[in-house]
Amino acid sequence: ARSAPVTAVVASPAKLAISPSTATFAAAPGVTSSAITFNVGNLGGAPTGPVTAALSGTDAVHFALTTTCLMLAPASVCTIVVTFTPSSTSAGTESAVLTVRDTGLAGSVITATLSGYVVRPAGLTITSATTDLGAVVVGQTGSPVAFSVSTGGDSATGPLQVAISGPAFVIMNDSCTAAILAKGTACTISIALRPTVPAVYAAMLTVSDPSSGASASKTMTGTGLSASALAASPGTIDFGSVAVASSSNAQTVTIRNTGNTVSMSLFRF
Repeated sequence: ARSAPVTAVVASPAKLAISPSTATFAAAPGVTSSAITFNVGNLGGAPTGPVTAALSGTDAVHFALTTTCLMLAPASVCTIVVTFTPSSTSAGTESAVLTVRDTGLAGSVITATLSGYVVRPAGLTITSATTDLGAVVVGQTGSPVAFSVSTGGDSATGPLQVAISGPAFVIMNDSCTAAILAKGTACTISIALRPTVPAVYAAMLTVSDPSSGASASKTMTGTGLSASALAASPGTIDFGSVAVASSSNAQTVTIRNTGNTVSMSLFRF
C-alpha cells in the first residue's frame, strides 16, 4: 500500500482590533458632541462570531453608540460611531469605556477609553465702582460711570447687544455692542445721567448674547435736580411818602433759593 502526505492548514483564530483606542469628546450641557468613528477589524484568519458593542462606566449614560458590526470575516472592518451629550448638571470631565466583544469561539474582547469634556457656555457679568450716577441739574449731563462686561465659561460669546430700560440714562462710550468676547476678556460701557425733570431716576442696563442666551443686568439710579431759583419776599415794597433829602424807614426783603442747587454769587444794583 502506498501513502500520500496530507497537509493541514490551521487558520489563526479571529482577533479583534480597534482604532482609535482612546477618544476625547467636548460638548456643552444638553448639546450633543461631534461624532467619533471607531474602526473595528478582524486581524485573525477565521471569521468572528456575532460582534457586540456596549458602553460602561460611571458616565456611560451620557454617551451613545451606533454600530455596523455584526460578524467579521478575516481582514474585514466595521465601524462604531459614538457621541457625547452631557446633562444639565454635568461638569468637568466624564468618562466611559467602549467594549467590543466577539461572542464566537475565539472570544476576543477589545476596549476603547472615552473622555467627555463638559464645555461651560459663555456667561456674562457686569461690574462697576458704583451704580449711583449721582445728582445732576436738569438739562445737564453728569459724570459718566464705567460698567465693565466680562465673560466666563470655555467659549467665546456671539455678538453682544446692549440695552437700557429707563429714561435719562445715556451711553457716552460703548465698546460692547456687537463685540465678541473671547474667554476671560471684557468690554466697557460708560453711562451718564441726563435728567429732563427733577426726579429720582432708575433704569436697567442689560447686556445679552443672543447666540447662547446668556445675559447680565445692572440697576442704575440717579437724581435730577432743579436749577437754583431765587424768589424775593415780599414781591413789592411800598416806601410811602418821603420828603426830599429824607430817608424812608428800612424795609426787609428776604431772598430764598427755591431750587435744588446752590446759586451763584449774588450782586446788588
